[in-house]
Amino acid sequence: MRNTARSLKAWRGISPDLQRSLFGSVYTNDVVGPALKPAPERSCEKVHGRGAPDRSPKHCLGPLLQHIGCIRVPGQDNLNVLPCDPEHLFVIGCPCGFRPLDVEGGKIYDSSPQVYPLPSDKAALIGNPAYDLLRKQGYGMVGRHSAVKLCHWLRKSLRGKGHCYKQEFYGIQSHRCLQMSPSVAHCDFRCIYCWRPVEFTQGVEMGEEIDGPEEIVSGSIASQRKLLSGYGGVPDLVPNGRFKEALEPKHAAISLAGEPTLYPRLGELIHEYSKRGMTTFLVTNGSFPAALENLTTEPTQLYISLSAPSEALHLSVNRPIVKGSWKSIMESLDLIGSFGCRTVVRLTLARGLNMVEAGSYAELVGRSSPDFVEVKAYMFVGWSRHRLTIGNMPSFVEIRRFADSLQAASGYQKECESASSRVVLLARDPGSRMIRAA
Repeated sequence: MRNTARSLKAWRGISPDLQRSLFGSVYTNDVVGPALKPAPERSCEKVHGRGAPDRSPKHCLGPLLQHIGCIRVPGQDNLNVLPCDPEHLFVIGCPCGFRPLDVEGGKIYDSSPQVYPLPSDKAALIGNPAYDLLRKQGYGMVGRHSAVKLCHWLRKSLRGKGHCYKQEFYGIQSHRCLQMSPSVAHCDFRCIYCWRPVEFTQGVEMGEEIDGPEEIVSGSIASQRKLLSGYGGVPDLVPNGRFKEALEPKHAAISLAGEPTLYPRLGELIHEYSKRGMTTFLVTNGSFPAALENLTTEPTQLYISLSAPSEALHLSVNRPIVKGSWKSIMESLDLIGSFGCRTVVRLTLARGLNMVEAGSYAELVGRSSPDFVEVKAYMFVGWSRHRLTIGNMPSFVEIRRFADSLQAASGYQKECESASSRVVLLARDPGSRMIRAA
């Protein structure tokens, strides 16, 4: 019932214009039924895919479920199901396409994904339903394809209520951190644990019209200041000195959403932030090793996200839309040793999903020999709540236990940990974790 209620809440939380654009219908009633009327082109026969049983379209929630997303974890019953009519249940499908389930026959039918593209024309962004949804979620859109967003820890840090684990691990001040992406709507993965709305991800082609690095950097700082502006009027909650510091960010985390290495001028973007006295963290899924190899400027710290110890798990967890991505990740891991900057392999672990085979993870760590390894729990937040359950979120005790196993198998040493973020830091050479200001 909770999953059903959450799914209906997600539907109602989307603006009517966006509902029509994405699903061809508008949710108008708390009861699933005739009030939901998909457009003719969204009929059950077409939504279900070839060979699916003929069903009446008037109760079909396929277009909605296709964009909410869940996936069956092998050996674990964590499907979110939403009743549609007495004869039919829809499994809330993954972002790559919903999966309607014929209960009687037990056969699952897959359909092709459908996405709602963000326009390439800057002027067309204003009033666009997809743009409006991202903006309502707190994104500050920058130009054609970039965005910033105030993170949870920046807000808490402003009020003196805590800070991100990166402040404790590396000395990055949370209230002076700018979280951004130069490719917010473009990625080659559809990771089921991602808290971002991957339902809007557009693939790997960014088009010919791309914004320049200087424009993106200037726009991201201006957008961050705009998002922060409301905090300046509450001196009792936010000290004025801390607010003024926040308006002058000293660090850029290029990790908000999308795959940043798809932006063809990434090295220049890093250089532009560096020119302004800012340190940079670049977080990549490692599927484009050529982009890393050709960086004209290295970040302060390079992350490669490693969410699977094997190709089979990679395909089911990260759900890549391009072929050969596992081989590309291996090439990126091999490249780590050629970088002069600090390097990190980050493991995002979900219970019952990829929190397995510590020895295999250790082999990949040994292959890449990064400066640090972050062993981090999947957090049940954002849009991932429509794909997984809270049961997939490991406790800090479980993360520490897995980190201990990884430490024993890899030879890395435990350097630091954060219970609030459920993350443990392992270091190849302990004592070198703090970053000097740019």
